[in-house]
Amino acid sequence: MVNSSSCDVQIPTTLRRSQFAGLALLIQFLVTWAKQCPNGRLFTHVQNPSDTEGQLRALSETDHGAVALLAAPRVVQVKGQLIYEAERYALRAVRANHTQFLHDLGAPSSAHSAALGPSLSFLCADGPELYPPSLYHSLQGRRPFLVDATDFGTFAETCFRRLTHTPIPQETRTALGLILYEVFRNTDDWARENWDDTAISRSIRGLRFEVHHHKEADAFRFFSRGSRPLETFFTRHPVLEDQRLHTILEISVFDSGSGLAQRWLRRSLDGLTAIDEYHAVIECLKPHKSSSAETHRGIGLHDVMLALTGC
Repeated sequence: MVNSSSCDVQIPTTLRRSQFAGLALLIQFLVTWAKQCPNGRLFTHVQNPSDTEGQLRALSETDHGAVALLAAPRVVQVKGQLIYEAERYALRAVRANHTQFLHDLGAPSSAHSAALGPSLSFLCADGPELYPPSLYHSLQGRRPFLVDATDFGTFAETCFRRLTHTPIPQETRTALGLILYEVFRNTDDWARENWDDTAISRSIRGLRFEVHHHKEADAFRFFSRGSRPLETFFTRHPVLEDQRLHTILEISVFDSGSGLAQRWLRRSLDGLTAIDEYHAVIECLKPHKSSSAETHRGIGLHDVMLALTGC
């Protein structure tokens, strides 16, 4: 994919099975594909024009489908005919979810919309302006800007309660708010441009929460779906090693940016080994390390690492 500007992609509308974080990885793949393959096509399952509305509505109502329709350079039918209105369906579905989330904030938990399901997604995009009101302030005459870390804590608690129906401890709320704010501020600051400062024509980024439930005793094997590294992580984690824990809240962040290693090294990853990339990431996560020329920058992601180890 890296060496081809015209790689095509087709995705299923309904995902039957996925391992822990599998859907988040698919979303990140789609965002990266769209950026790396500016001449690529997203093949839908539309057989003829009369199928278009139903197929696009169904696809846009899934997290991975909405991202694909917004990110794809071109959206086509099965036989390759161009579909022009794909973006409109995705924008309508995503904005409806953002509005429903805000509506549910003022309602008792028993009245929450079941349509939101066991996950919550907050998709942002430049190009078609898409800024979730729960994450961004909007003032006339200026670009929407992020809410602060305290508001992110409230936002995290709301998502936690909405999905798990349990309260979140105050210390966890503070730490989680800091983590989400710093990580998302980082992508909001840097995912609009490539590592060489060229603009990304359509920057897409987002936050996604998903609850994983399983009632069987061997829950972690179920979550891992055959992935030995995932299973090892679950079974050896000091908090997660209790096999009686059958509910896990997954939080993922995705974006169109170049990534920490390329931004830090100011070069593409071509010719670099995985070890080189790993060391670059570790270096840029140290305190006061930043690709910005501003001397006060560079503490945020380091604070995230401290908060993650202390949660």
